Amino acid sequence: MRTDYAESERMKRPDRTSRPAGAPFLAVLLVWFLGGLPLLASPRLPTEAPFKRVYTSRHFILHTDLPRSQAGEMLARMEKAIVFAEKHWGRPLRTKIECYVARHVDRWPDSDLPHPLARVYIGGVGGATVARSATPHAASSRRADSRSRRSDFSGHQAVVYACADRGVVEHEVIHAYCYQAFGRVGPDWYKEGMAQMGGECCAGGRGAWRSPEALQRLRRQPRPTVEQIIRAKQLANPIGGSLNTMLARARQTQTHAPLSDWTEHDAKCVAQIREDYLWCWALCHLLAHNPNYSRRFRAVGAHYLVGRMGAFDYAFSAVRRQLQFEYDWFLDHIEVGYRVDLCHWDWDVRFRSLEETRSVRRRILAARGFQASGLRVQSGQRYRYQTEGRWSTAANKPFTDADGAADGSGRLVGVIMKDFRLTEPFDLGADGVFVAPSDGTLYLRCRDRWNELGDNRGAVVVQWGQH
Repeated sequence: MRTDYAESERMKRPDRTSRPAGAPFLAVLLVWFLGGLPLLASPRLPTEAPFKRVYTSRHFILHTDLPRSQAGEMLARMEKAIVFAEKHWGRPLRTKIECYVARHVDRWPDSDLPHPLARVYIGGVGGATVARSATPHAASSRRADSRSRRSDFSGHQAVVYACADRGVVEHEVIHAYCYQAFGRVGPDWYKEGMAQMGGECCAGGRGAWRSPEALQRLRRQPRPTVEQIIRAKQLANPIGGSLNTMLARARQTQTHAPLSDWTEHDAKCVAQIREDYLWCWALCHLLAHNPNYSRRFRAVGAHYLVGRMGAFDYAFSAVRRQLQFEYDWFLDHIEVGYRVDLCHWDWDVRFRSLEETRSVRRRILAARGFQASGLRVQSGQRYRYQTEGRWSTAANKPFTDADGAADGSGRLVGVIMKDFRLTEPFDLGADGVFVAPSDGTLYLRCRDRWNELGDNRGAVVVQWGQH
């Protein structure tokens, strides 16, 4: 996206003491989007103080010590995050978001940082969004427009503080958007998972664009269930007390909290919170991209942002077992580039046994994961099958039949599901006789790496009959 931005050498700021007393901050909305970043390491500081500039774009006022070119690139990513948010939630951002992004926050004078905890937010936590309550005018606008739910939330303002690491400010931008557009951000699992997706959207594509280390942790660590994720509350609580103590001390001394107030214990708490956010991202990513659940998920989010907290149970109660199965499958197979939209499971296809019909015929796409064959099998029974058509597992690879290539890629493989449990996958090929190892429903796919399905081409038609 092309971003036109203007630059001014300094923007005058009102005195902090003129602000309403006790203005609440929304939450410590933690980031470290790409994971594994050191929380306590101090960057090597330049010999001269960084020159803070103010840049503007369509939706942002950016205060930063980054060079002009890097600030422009960051603004472009921030605008892309807003495009994602406006498309997902269907509401435009009508007021600019003010952001403070620092590479060397220790070099900034207090006068350039509006919040007394700004250094801790940027240099310790990594990122935070501070919110101010709506004005009386905005509240009256909401009451006047309650039927359409298109309220003017111009009285809700959010200020973003972030370090300069890629993905951090994009995460916080999603929090700020929700607050300024709706006045709410939803429950913790939802707001943090969606904020992580806001940073992810700047990587491009619909795949799971997270660091390989983060995805490896998702695959290897003991995982919470879907139920445990959505019931979790106040994920940032472990450092809330510490931040409140710093804030009280700063108000007493009328100075900004120094970065030295940030302790190793605080850093460990943030590391754990970061892991919790990773699970939130995984669930939100699955729900947003899986066509089995994406419409429900959008509806749930719309309800959250108008204050209806019980929306998830209402929307997903009928498909809870299916969702848990697909969530576990996603985490078992996730790699960089894994596409949920191509690996969703077919739950609405009718399966029939050969006692009900003489044959079953189904088209299987190369560019998808396991797909419903339409055949219900019985353990030990023999089934004859044949295929027609050709497919390819990459744009630069030749087409083959369902026997695939010599290395096994492109071969037709199957798996049987019963009560949401799967057999081990088994080879089939272009034609032959298959002995079912279990009762259940048969699913088929073209063998390829799970994160490389997007460039597959073609399909085969599989026909089953009794042997």
